[in-house]
Parts: sequence; C-alpha cells; structure tokens
Amino acid sequence: MLPFPAVGTARPRPAVVVPAREPEVAVRRRGDQARGVRPATSGETLRLFGLDSGASIWYPISCMRTRTARSAWLLGVTTLLSTPTAARAQSATDSGAAPAAGEPATAGEPPAPSAAAQPPRLVRAAEAAYPPEALAAGLVATVPCRVTLDAEGRVLDVEVLEPQGHGFDEAAVDAVRRSTFEPAYRGAVPIPARFVYRHVFRLPEEGAEGPGPGEAPGPEGAPIGPQGPGPGPGEGPGPGELPPAEDFGEPIVTLEGDVLDLDDVSIEEAAVSVSGETLVEPVVAVADARGHFSVTDLSPGRYRLRVSAAGFVTFESEEEIVPGQVTVVRYRLEQERLATAFETVIRAQRPPREVTRRTIETREMALAPGSAGDALNAIQNMPGIARPIFGSGMVVIRGSNPGNTLYYLDGVSIPLVYHFGAFRSAVNGDLLDRIDYYPGNYSVRHTGALGGVIEVSPRVPNREHWTGYVDLNLVDGGALVEGPLAANASIAGSVRRSWIDATLPAILPLFVDEEDLSITAAPVYWDYQLLADWEPSDDDRLRFFLYGSDDSIAFLFGEPVQGDPTIQGAAVMGLGFHRLQTEWNRRISAEMENRMMLAVGYNIIRFEMGDLFDVTYHMAPIQLREEFTFRWGEALQVTLGVDSGMQWYRARARLPDVFGMGSTGGPPLCGHEKLEVDSTGWNFWPGFFLETELRPVDGLRLIPGIRFDIDTDGKRTAIEPRLNVRYQILEGTTLKGGLGLYSQGSSPQESSDDTGNPDLTLQRSYQYGLGVEQDLTDHINISVDLFYKQLDQLIRQSGDEVERDGRLVAENFDNDSYGRVYGAEILARYEPDDWFFGWIAVTILRSERRDEGGPWKASEFDQRLNLTLLGSVDLGKGWNVGLRFRVAQGYPYTPVVGSIFDGDCDQYLPIEGASNSQRLPWFHQLDLRVDKTFDWDVFKLSVYLDVQNVYFHYNVEAVGYNHDYTRRTDVHGLPILPALGLKGSF
Repeated sequence: MLPFPAVGTARPRPAVVVPAREPEVAVRRRGDQARGVRPATSGETLRLFGLDSGASIWYPISCMRTRTARSAWLLGVTTLLSTPTAARAQSATDSGAAPAAGEPATAGEPPAPSAAAQPPRLVRAAEAAYPPEALAAGLVATVPCRVTLDAEGRVLDVEVLEPQGHGFDEAAVDAVRRSTFEPAYRGAVPIPARFVYRHVFRLPEEGAEGPGPGEAPGPEGAPIGPQGPGPGPGEGPGPGELPPAEDFGEPIVTLEGDVLDLDDVSIEEAAVSVSGETLVEPVVAVADARGHFSVTDLSPGRYRLRVSAAGFVTFESEEEIVPGQVTVVRYRLEQERLATAFETVIRAQRPPREVTRRTIETREMALAPGSAGDALNAIQNMPGIARPIFGSGMVVIRGSNPGNTLYYLDGVSIPLVYHFGAFRSAVNGDLLDRIDYYPGNYSVRHTGALGGVIEVSPRVPNREHWTGYVDLNLVDGGALVEGPLAANASIAGSVRRSWIDATLPAILPLFVDEEDLSITAAPVYWDYQLLADWEPSDDDRLRFFLYGSDDSIAFLFGEPVQGDPTIQGAAVMGLGFHRLQTEWNRRISAEMENRMMLAVGYNIIRFEMGDLFDVTYHMAPIQLREEFTFRWGEALQVTLGVDSGMQWYRARARLPDVFGMGSTGGPPLCGHEKLEVDSTGWNFWPGFFLETELRPVDGLRLIPGIRFDIDTDGKRTAIEPRLNVRYQILEGTTLKGGLGLYSQGSSPQESSDDTGNPDLTLQRSYQYGLGVEQDLTDHINISVDLFYKQLDQLIRQSGDEVERDGRLVAENFDNDSYGRVYGAEILARYEPDDWFFGWIAVTILRSERRDEGGPWKASEFDQRLNLTLLGSVDLGKGWNVGLRFRVAQGYPYTPVVGSIFDGDCDQYLPIEGASNSQRLPWFHQLDLRVDKTFDWDVFKLSVYLDVQNVYFHYNVEAVGYNHDYTRRTDVHGLPILPALGLKGSF
C-alpha cells in the first residue's frame, strides 16, 4: 500500500536560507551507529504535490526532466512500505542545507514556478461483475479505491479505502485494474500519479441489462462508456477525464537527499515515505535517475521516514525539520536476498562496535550445509568456533572452556543456545532478527565470560498478514505462525519437539554393527516461543517474549565404565529454562533514547546415575537492564547502563564426595563418602557500565568503556576498562584493534560451603586483538584477526586442606591455574549473489594452561587447526545444492599408562600419563544439502535433504578402557546423520 495525504489549503511556508556550499551529511540512525561522513551530491529535484479536488484526489509525482518510464517503477513498493523492516543504511541531517538540486537559490527568492500539472484521464472503463452473493441479497455499494498509475498510465496498485465486503471490493479492484487511463502530465512530460476512484454498484433494473463490456457506473450510478484518447499535453479537458486539479502555488523544499546502495550506486525510483507531526497520512517521494528526492512544505518537527526500493531491504529512520532550513539526508540500502522456504530474516547489520563481529546473512543461514536450516547452527561455521563437544550443546570459542562462553537473548542471559548434541538451537531461528557472534573483545554491555559471546535478538512479527509453516524431518518437527493484531501490533508463536530418540535407533543399525553400540545416547528436546510486539506511538515500542526449552539425554552403558562396577545401567542428564521478558524502547528526542528490559525466569538442572548421583538444582533469576543513550551530533555518543540481577536457588543433591579428589582424581567412586546437600538462598549481582563512542576524524571510531560489578557479599568486585578502535583508512579497507579486562565468577558448586570454596576470587582475562578487513570485489572480502588472551586466577580442583572458621576442611577448589590463548583467524567470503555464496574459514591457535609454578601444557580445548570450506549453488527452478567440508585437529587427552588393583573396592585404578600429552585422531567430515522448492501463489512446499558425514567416516570423539585398563576403546561419533524433511509455508 502507498499511503498519501489529503492536502487541503496551503499552509504558510517558511523562508529558506541556503548556504552557498556543498554540505557534509552527518550520519544518524535510530538505535544504531554510523559508518562515516560523506558530502551530499546535487541531483535533480523530485517533488510531490498533494491536491484535493472534492470527489477525487490525485497526486502527481514530477521530475524536472523527462526520464524513461519503466514497466514497473514502484514494483514491490506496496509490500515494502507497509513492512516494518530495517536495512544497513545511513541518514543525515544538516543544519545548513544545500539548495534544491539543479536550482541555486538565494535568500528571500522563491523558486520559479513549474509547468502546470494536468490530472490523469479515464479512457476505457472495464466492466465489473456484480457479486452473485450481493446480487441475490439485493445489496448495493460504493467502493472508493486509491489508484496508482505509472508515467505511461498503467495501473500499478489499487487500494480499497473503505472495504464494503460481500465481494464488492474484489470486483471493483478487478475492474479498475482492467480499465485504461491516460497518464497525468506536467507540461509536455507524462508523470506518475495517484487518485481516488469510486466504483458504484447498483442493482440492474428489471428487464435491463447491466453495464456492457468496457463500461462502469459513474459517480452517480450512470454508466460511463468507453472514451477516446484524452487531451494531449497542453490541450483542454475531454470526455472521461477525472475531476480536475485545483490550482496550487509552488512548494518549497524542506527535505531532500539521495538514496544509494552499499556501493554508492544511485537507486532510481526508490520510494521515501514521510509520516508524523501534522500529516494525516504519509507523504511519498520517489527518487530520480540519480537517486535524488525532495519533499516540500513540511512543518517543523520530527518525522519518521521509510525508504523502499524494489530488490532492496526497507530502511526506517527519523529526521527533524528545522524552521528556515532544508534537511539534507543520504540513505544506503542493503540489497534484498532471494527468499527461500527456510528464510530467517536478519534485517539489520549495525556497524561493528567490537574488534571482530561476525554476521551470517539470510540465505547463508537458511541453506548452509550441515545446519539443517537452523540459523544458530550456521554460526558454527565461523572462524574461532571449534566443533561442539560431542553430545553437548556447548561451543568452544578461541580455545576457551565452554563454560566461558556467554549466551544472550535480547540482552537476557540464558543457559545455552543449542540443544544437546547441537542438532538444533534452543530458539527458533525464524523468529530472529539478528545474530551477533563475538569471539573476543566484546563491549561493556556484557560481562561474566572469559571467552566469547553469542547474542540473538527477536524480530518484529509480520504486521501485514497471517503466515506460517510446518517443518517435519527425521530429527524433529516444528511449526510457526505469525500475523497482525492491529496496524501497530503483531504476534508470533513457535513450537518444536525432537523425535531423534525414536529415529536414531532405527537408522543407526543400517550403518553400524550392534557390537559397536556399547553406549547409546538419545537426546530429547522441545522448545517454545511466544513473541508480541506493539508500537503504541511513533516514539515507543513494547515487546513481550515468553520462551522456554527443555533437554534430556540418557546414556545406556553396556559394560562397566573404565573398570568401575558402580557405573552401570543408565545416566540421565537434563537442563530446562523458561523466560518471560518485557522490553520498552523510548525515543525521548532526536538525541536521546532509552531502553528498559525486565526478565524473570526459571532454570532446572538434573543429573541422575543409578544409586550414586541424584542432583537437582533449581534457579529463579530476575534481571533488569537499563540503557540510556545520548548523542551529541555525530562526533559523540554516550551510553549509561544498569545490568543487574538477583537469583533464588535451591540445590538438592545426594552423591559421592568427589570434590576433594584433586586435579588428578578419578574413579573409583566406591572409596568416597556420601554427601547430601540441601541448601537455598539468594544471589545478587549489581552491575553498571559506561560506553562512549568518539569520531574525532572521518573514518575513525574510538569506543572506550568501563564496567563495574559487585557480587552478593561484596567481597568480589570487578572494574573492567575496555577499548575498541576501528579506522577506515581507504574505501574498503578497515583496520581494527581492541584491548580489555574481563572477569568471570565461580559456578555454584565451586563456591558452595558444602561442595566448594567460598573464598574463591574472580577469574580474569586480558584480551588483545588486531585485525584488518579488506573488500576485494563487490562480492569477495577477506578478514584477518590476530588475538592474544591471558587468563589469570583460573579455578581448578584442589586436594589440599585449609583452615576455615577455626577448623581444618578440604579446600576442594582454588585459583592457582593460569592460561594463555593466541592465534589467528582468517575468513575469505563470497557474499551471496543470485547463484552462489560460500566462504573459507581458518582458525590457527594454541591454548595452554599451567598450574602455579608449573610448565605450560596444552589445554583440553587446544585445537590448533580448524578449517571449514562451504559453498552453496542456486541451480534454478527451485533447486539448491550445497557442500561443507571440515578438517580439525583432535582434542588432547590424558592417556592411561597402567593400573593397580584396589582390593577394598575390588577394581583397578588407572595410572595416568602426562596430562593432555596425546591427541585424538584428526576430524574430517563432508556434509551435503539439497533443496527443492515448489512455489505457488499462496503456498510454498520445500523438500530438503541435509546429510552430515556423507562418506561414513568414523570420527573418534573420546577414548574408553576395559575393566583393567589393558585395552583402549575408541568412542566414535555418528557415522551419518541424514535429515530428510518437508517444509510447507503459507
């Protein structure tokens, strides 16, 4: 829909004082940062005039010169203008404005009047079929329609302004679309236009025939027959002409600018919709061949702009009109990706605030081989992320412990983003607007992790119509539905449940001998999301998000594990979490914005193993986040934030006292005393941060920040300064660097009075990064990142005893471990085009640890080489084929070199060799994905096959031993995992 205003009497126009200089365009974007400052180029003025002529309203859109008419100058605009999306773009407001393009002006001199405009003319009225339902009921109606014509008089869009129902609306739209019009003219130049056309339906008199072919009822019900060609340029009105326009004065430009793509190429016929202030309906301007547009006679105040163009992602911004000045802007739109049945829309790419921030685009997430169409799974193909630990939903980032990675959903911390086995993400990727992955040097907005950060943000549900899909495959099944509740509100819901526990036992025997299945893991998971978004005003947005996830996995042991007869039968692990969060974004002014978020939730962790272990941990977290942002022009931005929370917990456990066994402890469990824990309490962690963004010169961005956190008892505080720098030295070449201090507390069992050490201090990480990003061509770019991470005061198990509260007790844990990680990440990427996308990701690193005073040795997460090659080709006719090949060095492990017999426990005890002195074999795997999409008007069906490990390679994921440690057994991963599925979308 293309909404236009009904403009009545002309309002006073302010005097325009235009400086005689080429203005620089400062860059502003709501809730976002800018890329740089560019001079505004002069172009040809394109203006929009609004006229009210009583029975009909028409709106000519004129250009100052003749330009070639296109067959569909606003193709796709009806959808884009009404869809609240965003794009990577830039906007600008200049206090001293440029003159209207092509027309230098001086103070006090109004522009010269333009040629008179002539309205469009009806040439032939098509017959409208009387709706049978209405005819039978004896109903009549008048259907007002807003009609949009191009410069050749072709009907581009017909919008029913007041729906009448009973089939009248559809019949009127069909008749108008089949009617013939002559375009509007300005002087001798045909121009696009818009007008209101009222189609009258009256019951035919008895014995009389209805309107014949090519006829339609007139305004008073009289038929209007076909008319000959209307008047040409400069001629008088003829029969069939629509109501004439009123005379109008020459408008004064108050807003003008340019619309470009990301390569600074002008976008012709981009539509700019302006709404707000006193406008009853939005005003729309269309860019000329040089991408230039202008809007006239806007009253002073703030306006919301929506910039759309066929083939590009729509961008929204807010600008301010200042009395006596012209506001000059520049916008850059991101090219729209081809839609697929598995599309996960990522609408905004903010300029990176951290040293390294990786973003995967829509098609790449949807069609990346090995990801099963899951957005978050595609993140695992990025540099810096090692393969997930076998059977877990945790990830290893830059050689750090998986527990050192932080997961956020729209600013709220969640336990994990992947289900067990990493088959699926815990949040439906089709509800996500943005996925940010920071392998290091993340900003002060986040804390509590020594490694990286993965943050996802939900999108706005569909505001235009109801849509959804059902997805069924061999791994799981899910459904999503979304749609509008009102013009400014929408809702979406999603559910998913796995059945791999049923399909895996049926599939594996086809490829694996039963004797190799000594341990069987069958993960079961489900998740749900309910998202509502509401904009009560132009300056306010409210979001309500309810979501949850549950995972469980059972291990069945066919024989005693590593010689311990007590570990037999089954072990069950489970993790579940639920969240309800509300968010309020408030635009206070053009310079100030506030974001407030409150979340409450519930977590549960379960672990059972025979009669040995029975552990349940309940948590009820509450988190408050407040961010206030102030912008001082384009050179300074300051963000003040509160990131605080509290948590009620209850821990109940019955287990052997394994916490005091020391760093080299292990089986058997029979020699440990039984430990029972039943504790409850509250934890508090108030946190505050300050971040500043400075732009002292063009292309340079300095982002210093500091964070302050306190734990529950106040004994452990953290002051963390951080700095990130980005400098675009040349077009397409950006240098980046960063350094900062990061801290992470202990886990509950590590700091508990019953099982841990309450005197533990914070673990710390000093991170340094340096890199370069280079655009080689329009589609090919490469980035290289060097990093060094120093880890201090790491927590390890301790077999020592300490004096606490006047008695000697087991220390269980201490802070006497240290680490370092250093290496390089390389990403060579071919950005998606019409037929291909792909990349090569290489990570080379060393991850080492040492105890205090000891030598450096490889950590258990030291993977020195990780290589991923990925590509996907669009073959046309709905076919898409992709391949992913991965090679990675095996993880280190500590070998067993012998054993001794323990008569008390009647079992063998292992004698371990040098810590992490051996490695698992190299991992390599080829994955394949094939998609076929059948696209109909109202329904889309996709058939896909996503196969992991297509050549049946038995990758070794761990090692095990027999009862006396004389024979080693390799534990293999799945030899193949096919996911054949159907996805039907409406």
